[in-house]
Amino acid sequence: MTDKKRRRGHNKGSIYQTKEGTWRGALSIGWSADGTQRRKYMSGKSRAEVNRKITKLLHEQQRGMPIAGASPTVEQFLER
Repeated sequence: MTDKKRRRGHNKGSIYQTKEGTWRGALSIGWSADGTQRRKYMSGKSRAEVNRKITKLLHEQQRGMPIAGASPTVEQFLER
Protein backbone atom coordinates (compact mmCIF):
# COMPACT_ATOMS: atom_id res chain seq x y z
CA MET A 1 0.00 0.00 0.00
CA THR A 2 1.48 3.37 -0.95
CA ASP A 3 1.76 6.37 1.38
CA LYS A 4 -1.04 8.14 -0.48
CA LYS A 5 -3.49 5.29 0.16
CA ARG A 6 -3.14 5.02 3.95
CA ARG A 7 -6.30 5.75 5.90
CA ARG A 8 -6.44 7.50 9.24
CA GLY A 9 -9.15 7.00 11.84
CA HIS A 10 -12.04 9.34 12.40
CA ASN A 11 -11.08 12.62 14.12
CA LYS A 12 -7.38 11.90 13.54
CA GLY A 13 -6.76 14.53 10.87
CA SER A 14 -5.72 14.05 7.27
CA ILE A 15 -2.33 13.92 5.56
CA TYR A 16 -1.65 14.35 1.86
CA GLN A 17 1.24 15.09 -0.48
CA THR A 18 1.26 18.33 -2.51
CA LYS A 19 2.26 18.63 -6.17
CA GLU A 20 5.61 20.07 -5.07
CA GLY A 21 6.37 16.92 -3.08
CA THR A 22 5.96 18.30 0.45
CA TRP A 23 3.48 16.79 2.89
CA ARG A 24 0.55 18.68 4.37
CA GLY A 25 -1.77 17.81 7.22
CA ALA A 26 -5.08 19.19 8.45
CA LEU A 27 -6.84 18.75 11.77
CA SER A 28 -10.37 19.82 12.64
CA ILE A 29 -10.33 22.07 15.72
CA GLY A 30 -14.03 22.79 16.02
CA TRP A 31 -16.72 25.00 14.59
CA SER A 32 -16.93 28.78 14.30
CA ALA A 33 -19.90 30.84 15.46
CA ASP A 34 -21.32 30.96 11.92
CA GLY A 35 -21.27 27.14 11.62
CA THR A 36 -18.21 26.66 9.41
CA GLN A 37 -15.59 24.10 10.32
CA ARG A 38 -12.24 25.41 11.59
CA ARG A 39 -9.11 23.49 10.62
CA LYS A 40 -5.47 23.77 11.60
CA TYR A 41 -2.96 23.11 8.79
CA MET A 42 0.68 22.08 9.08
CA SER A 43 3.30 20.97 6.59
CA GLY A 44 6.60 19.13 6.56
CA LYS A 45 9.20 17.39 4.43
CA SER A 46 7.96 13.87 5.23
CA ARG A 47 4.71 12.14 6.10
CA ALA A 48 6.16 11.05 9.44
CA GLU A 49 7.00 14.64 10.37
CA VAL A 50 3.45 15.81 9.66
CA ASN A 51 2.08 12.79 11.52
CA ARG A 52 4.11 13.77 14.62
CA LYS A 53 2.75 17.33 14.44
CA ILE A 54 -0.85 16.12 14.17
CA THR A 55 -0.35 13.65 17.03
CA LYS A 56 1.04 16.45 19.22
CA LEU A 57 -1.94 18.70 18.44
CA LEU A 58 -4.39 15.87 19.12
CA HIS A 59 -2.71 15.24 22.48
CA GLU A 60 -2.95 18.94 23.38
CA GLN A 61 -6.59 19.03 22.27
CA GLN A 62 -7.41 16.01 24.47
CA ARG A 63 -5.76 17.74 27.44
CA GLY A 64 -8.00 20.77 26.90
CA MET A 65 -5.28 23.09 25.63
CA PRO A 66 -6.39 25.75 23.14
CA ILE A 67 -5.22 24.98 19.60
CA ALA A 68 -6.57 27.94 17.65
CA GLY A 69 -4.23 30.81 16.81
CA ALA A 70 -5.94 33.30 19.14
CA SER A 71 -5.12 33.19 22.84
CA PRO A 72 -8.04 32.56 25.19
CA THR A 73 -9.36 35.34 27.37
CA VAL A 74 -8.74 35.17 31.12
CA GLU A 75 -12.36 34.15 31.62
CA GLN A 76 -12.05 31.29 29.08
CA PHE A 77 -8.77 30.17 30.65
CA LEU A 78 -10.24 30.08 34.16
CA GLU A 79 -13.34 28.18 33.00
CA ARG A 80 -11.11 25.39 31.68
